[in-house]
Amino acid sequence: MNCAFGNTVNLLMYINHFNTDLKQTLLILKAQSGGCCLREIRNCIIDCGYDTFTLPSISTYSVLQTFVTESGIPMLVSLELNFRTFTFNHVIDISPFISSETSQVEYHIIDGAHPQMKGMKFSQENIDWCCGEEISFKKDCIWLCFCPREEESV
Repeated sequence: MNCAFGNTVNLLMYINHFNTDLKQTLLILKAQSGGCCLREIRNCIIDCGYDTFTLPSISTYSVLQTFVTESGIPMLVSLELNFRTFTFNHVIDISPFISSETSQVEYHIIDGAHPQMKGMKFSQENIDWCCGEEISFKKDCIWLCFCPREEESV
């Protein structure tokens, strides 16, 4: 799952948390394993002073939307993509930010698939753009939220 590593880095850069410790730890992990899964990434994030938790079972976009807006924290989301002949997981990131125009909290999808590597508005339409319309919100998908521990907060 290369997107797990790449989009973890994208999210950490987006929220300005890709510090030296995290960068070094994640790059060592990638070099040692050749690829990373979310469980390994989660362990690296914990080792670097973050708290993580796995999201509850989310079965639809509307349930995800409710959780995203109520929690208000950055998260990595692994969605199962179903194609006619195969399935695979794709990791996207969702993060809150304060709009410079409205001063309101909004949410962005951060995904390496975006041609300009910019955050996109969190919406069903943009999730479909990133992942296709055949996504599956399954129990075995990983939903990982993380935030700095109290002493690490900026």
